[in-house]
Amino acid sequence: MIITIFATKSSTKTSIAVSTAVYLKNLGKDVLLADLDTQASASNWLDYRSENSALNQIVCVKKNGKNVSRDLIELAAKYD
Repeated sequence: MIITIFATKSSTKTSIAVSTAVYLKNLGKDVLLADLDTQASASNWLDYRSENSALNQIVCVKKNGKNVSRDLIELAAKYD
């Protein structure tokens, strides 16, 4: 399943995406978070979060460019 969080500038896309990823991971899903924003806020937050071994860890990739959709479709087969 691919869930897309998309909105205009200065919205809460990153907060919603990260919260959704954490929620699904806590349900036992195998989650991949794709950070497509050049600011990389989600990736940075997850790097900080990974320092706490008591928390469920979430795999995150940073992607951009014209092949993003193809790459995400390929990755989707490996995750819930």
